[in-house]
Amino acid sequence: MKESPKDLRAQLEALGASSLAETLVELATVSKEVETAVGRLIASPKERLSRFKRKLSGLKRRKGFIYRSEALNYARKLTEALEELNSSRISAEDGLKALLEFYKADAAIIEACDDSYGSVGEVFRFEGVSMFVRFATQVDEKVVIKSLLSLLQVDDYGVRFPLLERLRECLSEAGLRTLVEELTLEKGRRSEKHHIRHFSLMLCELSTQLSDPILYESLIREERAELLAVDHVNIAEIHLELGNYESALDWVERSPSPDGYRSHEWTKVRLRCLRELGQNAEHQAQAWEVFSQHPSPDAFETLVAEVGEEKRMLLAKKVATTIQKDPKFSSSKAALLLSLGLADEAEQFVLARAVQVDGMDYYSLPELAQAFQNQELYCGAIVCYRALLESILQRANSKAYRHAAKYYKALERLAVLAPEVDGISTHPSFFASIKERHFRKSSFWERLSE
Repeated sequence: MKESPKDLRAQLEALGASSLAETLVELATVSKEVETAVGRLIASPKERLSRFKRKLSGLKRRKGFIYRSEALNYARKLTEALEELNSSRISAEDGLKALLEFYKADAAIIEACDDSYGSVGEVFRFEGVSMFVRFATQVDEKVVIKSLLSLLQVDDYGVRFPLLERLRECLSEAGLRTLVEELTLEKGRRSEKHHIRHFSLMLCELSTQLSDPILYESLIREERAELLAVDHVNIAEIHLELGNYESALDWVERSPSPDGYRSHEWTKVRLRCLRELGQNAEHQAQAWEVFSQHPSPDAFETLVAEVGEEKRMLLAKKVATTIQKDPKFSSSKAALLLSLGLADEAEQFVLARAVQVDGMDYYSLPELAQAFQNQELYCGAIVCYRALLESILQRANSKAYRHAAKYYKALERLAVLAPEVDGISTHPSFFASIKERHFRKSSFWERLSE
């Protein structure tokens, strides 16, 4: 169907209601999905709420365990149940009340299946949260706060917490502060550590929604005297959102050495602060350090975006100089030089490390060889093809002989285009060595005649 959704809609509207109704009735007799969709269209708000309650009740009463292979279909049924509430004719109050019943049934729903793939949990975290935001923005804040306080007393399956993550869209700052106060009171009534931890996590989330670094820090210090790297990064991110760049920079620079996925966030915050504060030398040094940790074409573009397009060529030359100083061969670094338009430098890098080129790198080397050929840099291509050919023959990998034959023929063609290759054996010497060492591999030599 080539028409855009807009054009298609216009064409369908031109057919008239009678024609569309007749087609839908016809389709509903042969498709269960269409029958369900039509049922939702014609149902009154009261009927849709009743349909939702029946479906939810059926899901809760379901007998038999749902294995991982069936979990996706189970998730679709959950989504279909929620779709009953997705109508502008259902009042926000009724919709919110029904949706909260869905969340209160999380234990029965999740314990009934193997959700290793996460598809069932995603219904709660995405479809459910989006529907919650739509309803919550249309009802009184006091109703939303009261509903959340009741629902969030426990969250054994972690599917209720995501409701907090978009509260800034639903509640005013005063509403968020009220919820903080109520949850703080509830936290004070708890004595078991895991319950206290549950409320602390919710309060920390709300402090980020409020962009309140002081509240966040006080909550964390209630749990531990020494702040971790992740705490410093989180507080810095709040200051960053507020535009307090000096405070944000201070927090990341006082942080213990970050590790894991938060090290990326630490670096991102520091880069942004240095840029906003005009500390150009430190900003450029940090940007280069980030690139150096995982050099790639995408990382180079990120570096240029940080430092400035006008410095692209200067940065590319710096990359080339740095790579050429590395005594170890890396196909990814050679590919990076090619992507930067430094083909000659890439070939020099390969030739100087020809003995290190590993033919087991059969994912990258063929592409690298082809890239050199495209640039008419045949010496670089020869080194790559020789390594690939030698690797297959030395391992007597008969399944790969068709590839070996392809590489051999490529080398024969390239021998004419690049008679001499600095630093490696001559073509006659190489081919003679191959024939002498592997003359018994008859299936390989037969491949060459195909």
